Amino acid sequence: MSRKLLWSIYALFLVCGVAQGAIVPLLPRLSSDYGLSPSETGLLLSLPGLATLAVSVPSGVLADRIGASRCTMISGAVLVVSCLAQAVPSLAALFAGRALFGVAFGVMWTTGVAWLAEIDAENGGSRIGPSVTCASVGMMLGPAVGGLLAGAGATGLPFLLVAVVSGFVMVPLTLGGAGA
Repeated sequence: MSRKLLWSIYALFLVCGVAQGAIVPLLPRLSSDYGLSPSETGLLLSLPGLATLAVSVPSGVLADRIGASRCTMISGAVLVVSCLAQAVPSLAALFAGRALFGVAFGVMWTTGVAWLAEIDAENGGSRIGPSVTCASVGMMLGPAVGGLLAGAGATGLPFLLVAVVSGFVMVPLTLGGAGA
């Protein structure tokens, strides 16, 4: 297994974590800008979790059919699209982006871990653990990134940045994972 491929998978977990947490400091401004009620703001925050719940089992079944690597790479592409949608200054695009992010996150957590287990079978899956650490670090960095960039007044900028970084992560992942 290529180290570059391994680190690309870890980086995708990290970026997913950043994308998950980036919205937290943006919620007051988004609620104000769009006139959201507290329950609508709560839905905006919880929508990815609902989507993750809905796709986790089906993505495992799909990974058994077409491969965990393909599903993980698809989730990375969906992550990019979801972040771009969240960067658009539109409430409908924001909600759609949050739902798509939940799909990407759910597939990533299901099939990304399965892919790591497949490519690290000879080591007993010992390289799976860092994926959780990477995602956790991302979840801690997300609010900082969101808050720092939103402090400049641009609520879409954190999502645009995550989309760009995700796109860069996907390049070596796609090239290195094509044969996996």
